[in-house]
Amino acid sequence: MKFTSALSYMYVVVAATLISVAVDAQGQMVKMCLFYDSPSGHARSDPIIDQNCASGHVHTFYGPQEFHPNTSYEDIISTPPKFSTSPFVENQSLYWHPSIYEVTDNGDGTETFTRVNNLESSPYYRWDNSVSPKTEAFPPRFRLIAASSDSGANNGGETGENMFTECCQVVNGEEDCISWNRLEFPTQTCDFLGIALAMPTCWNGELGDTNDHKNHMAYTLNGEVAGECPSSHPRRLPQVQLFVRIPNYKGGKYQLSDGNTEFHFDFFNGWQEGKLQQIIDNCSPQEQEIGDYNPPCDCTFGEDEQTFLTPKDDAPDPVCDNAVRSLILNEATDVTTSLPKDACQGPPLIPKSWDIVTSDLYACELPPNGDPPTPPTPSPPNATPVPPTPVPEPPEEEEEEEEEEEEEEEEEEEDEEEEEEESFERWIVCGRGVGDGLRSCPEGGMDLVSVDEIHEVRCCVYEYDFEDNAFDEGWRSKCRDDEEFIDVLGKSEFEDECFEEDFYTAYEICHDVGGRLCSADELLNSCTKGTGCGHDNQMIWTCTEEYEPCEEGTECCSGICTGDSECSPW
Repeated sequence: MKFTSALSYMYVVVAATLISVAVDAQGQMVKMCLFYDSPSGHARSDPIIDQNCASGHVHTFYGPQEFHPNTSYEDIISTPPKFSTSPFVENQSLYWHPSIYEVTDNGDGTETFTRVNNLESSPYYRWDNSVSPKTEAFPPRFRLIAASSDSGANNGGETGENMFTECCQVVNGEEDCISWNRLEFPTQTCDFLGIALAMPTCWNGELGDTNDHKNHMAYTLNGEVAGECPSSHPRRLPQVQLFVRIPNYKGGKYQLSDGNTEFHFDFFNGWQEGKLQQIIDNCSPQEQEIGDYNPPCDCTFGEDEQTFLTPKDDAPDPVCDNAVRSLILNEATDVTTSLPKDACQGPPLIPKSWDIVTSDLYACELPPNGDPPTPPTPSPPNATPVPPTPVPEPPEEEEEEEEEEEEEEEEEEEDEEEEEEESFERWIVCGRGVGDGLRSCPEGGMDLVSVDEIHEVRCCVYEYDFEDNAFDEGWRSKCRDDEEFIDVLGKSEFEDECFEEDFYTAYEICHDVGGRLCSADELLNSCTKGTGCGHDNQMIWTCTEEYEPCEEGTECCSGICTGDSECSPW
């Protein structure tokens, strides 16, 4: 919050003076937000715990697509940025947590576990340079496991503890949340479910590679970022709060892959040497209240003009399960009737066969069992060639029938070519919008495609077209440019369904619900961002054509394009 009155400013000065008696002058928190649109993959692997065999449970990873158990610091920092879900080139850190599974009762005493894949993550980095000791960057090879059951985790943090879960509904563009200071999978639906854990910040100088990967770090005495460090851990590192989101959480029964009710996450430092320290030393805090845990995001591209990092244009899709089974461990982890619970059990670990990730490494078309395709058997040398079997000439009548069939096939091909020439193209746009520092979808920012392709569906409407309150029916105002698109509302889910269709079906869906397909400009301006179905990371149909004016007989944003190149209303 920014204070604008002289009285508020005096209050801050007095409060800071009083608090400084205990912990120096606070109110200088810096929060750096890194948004990951999807995981890099899922596997029963833990590069911190054991490099030689499978982990005791499945993990979900964010960052480099390097998560074989035998993954080193050199592996992650040398990963080409295009093979990492990190939004910035300079950070190739690897984060992971137990995978989340939806549990279905089969009615016969057995259960089916379906892995939740539509995840987003935000590692939030926090530090306060107004207190002593000063914050240092993570050293090379640093690693840590943080757990909600760790000593000191139940103090400080965002909600009075460093662990919380929240179920949030987005109402009129604002988040309305219920929260718990523990891991919780509610039975109710949520626009998104958030799970957050903040790691300790006080350090004893060790890397965490030879101990239990935990006791080299400790929480401050009061659990807060700027709190006093214990004498056993006199140095200070940035706090990393891993925030995991499940968009469009549908409620029901869920559990972690390890079966625990406590949450933990692993962190393997992969920052470019010197970069994080540069940010810590030079990124200025914004005005804030004393003790504010959530000041505005800072230090990254497009945020308050303090830019220290190089943004990436796109991120790779998660490594597919077939590739994981071919290169790491040959077992199904996406849908299964039982979850593995013991380390080094089950199928043998496949030895790591690559030094650096390349485009053809994670080939999803490989067989699920990971076996390479069988090469054709070559003919033995000097083999006697077998003469071809002579084919008898067909009778004359058969020749005529074949010619007629060929002519019919040619006519059909010509008809198909004509249909292809008559097919139209429309723009598709990334669901979260483009520009203002927003990351592109895995398929890019926007593209011109055939109307026959299959893409996600979101609809728009003008608020004044509704006799009743449009917000009561789930339409939301999301546009970044409020002046240009002041009356535009967006929506993704209709009667509890999400859609992925061709253009003409998408057009009919929006028409049937009293709306229309959005224009490319509306989607570019984020007019449907955050409206549900997990479509922010997908390409959405627009009604905008390649050429202006519109062509006769084709759909346009406000109706049907007529012969005089104008859109008539529905």
